[in-house]
Amino acid sequence: MASEISKLAISNEGEVIQKKIDVNARKIPFKDIRKEALTRNKSFLKIKDDNYYSQLNREEIISELQKIHEEVSDDVDEMRSSLKKYQCQRHWLLWHDHSTLANYGHMLFCVRELYDPAIHFIRHEMIDKTGKDIDIQATIEEPQLYVLGQSRLMVEDQMKFVPTRQEDLRDLKNTVLTDCGIEVCDIMRFMNGDNPAAEMENGTQHGGNYGCPGCDGNINSSHDLEYSLQRRYKTLSTKKTNLFSLGLLEKKVSIHLKT
Repeated sequence: MASEISKLAISNEGEVIQKKIDVNARKIPFKDIRKEALTRNKSFLKIKDDNYYSQLNREEIISELQKIHEEVSDDVDEMRSSLKKYQCQRHWLLWHDHSTLANYGHMLFCVRELYDPAIHFIRHEMIDKTGKDIDIQATIEEPQLYVLGQSRLMVEDQMKFVPTRQEDLRDLKNTVLTDCGIEVCDIMRFMNGDNPAAEMENGTQHGGNYGCPGCDGNINSSHDLEYSLQRRYKTLSTKKTNLFSLGLLEKKVSIHLKT
């Protein structure tokens, strides 16, 4: 992965200028990771074709939805469509961190597929199917290398990786296919990492008096336990409002969490 991005900087004369920055890193396209994971974990997936869902009666559909703690309704076709969606939908988690190796700073991005009983077999189902007791979650959630490149521990350097990540996020609208031609949808659902990584990911101020990515506490009072416990959490909706100034976006999200 080699590309060039632009950034605004202040010259020695105090003028705002545009500077070009080169980006050099190794990247495995996220679509390739998605396809490879589909092949590697196919024995753990509940993915079925349309014929399977068309043969399910109302009681069987309700039973399957209740197993994954999803809502049921009076509309059988709606429930059948929901069940198919949940069993053909994977969620992913992104992790990244900065470290120094041989006196050079590096940024490492990893992704992992998240275990979800809606699309993956649970333990006793795998035992009944194969006769083996497999730690399915540990196998499914094994981290996969995504991007590795040289970078300083600075916001402007870490921003270099944003354009190529955005390309992969936009590509998520395109499904991947199983060996049988069944479409599988992928969603980048979560991110985890240390405090600087979280600040980078959600656009929180780096450093300063209000650098906490999770609450509105002042860093100078963080030693005061009573004060810290009374701070309000920053919700995702609040962050969206602050970033985009478009109000709250009412949208249901799933890996079986409702907002």
